[in-house]
Amino acid sequence: SIVKKQLQNIGILSIAGTASAIGVRYLKTDILQKPVIRNWEDPFPFELSELEKESGCVYIERLRYVEDEPVFYDINHIPNINLPRFTTRSLEGKSLFDILRLHYQIEILAGEQMLKAVIPNERVISLLNLKPGQPVLYMERKLTTNREGFHIYSTIFFNSEKHSISGSF
Repeated sequence: SIVKKQLQNIGILSIAGTASAIGVRYLKTDILQKPVIRNWEDPFPFELSELEKESGCVYIERLRYVEDEPVFYDINHIPNINLPRFTTRSLEGKSLFDILRLHYQIEILAGEQMLKAVIPNERVISLLNLKPGQPVLYMERKLTTNREGFHIYSTIFFNSEKHSISGSF
């Protein structure tokens, strides 16, 4: 018989957020793209409200490490609606959800997500230290907040070689 080591569980599917699920002690984040205001990508994977479309988004790219190994590449699109000075905030070593909750009174309530295995492009291969042809878990998430018509959107590439993900919505 073959015994496989159990994968370390990461609560990325939890609405509590990754920092809360893993623990800041084990999680490190590199900010690849500091918050910047830009237009939404077209096409966008989820339907946007008219207000979201008109307002543009705050775009952020992060590389998340667990115990010093790059585990997921996280791209966030946040509607640029009533977020004064958000682009001037440092996200280094901080929870995005905590910043939104504490400074902007935005709470994550629920969400929807689509997951599939994909062969990543060269950028993702390089960022996650993958072998060519090695699949990753690709996730598109739309998080519902306590602000009507205000959603947080995430695209995540997750290397599940040594970690599994879990959580509840």
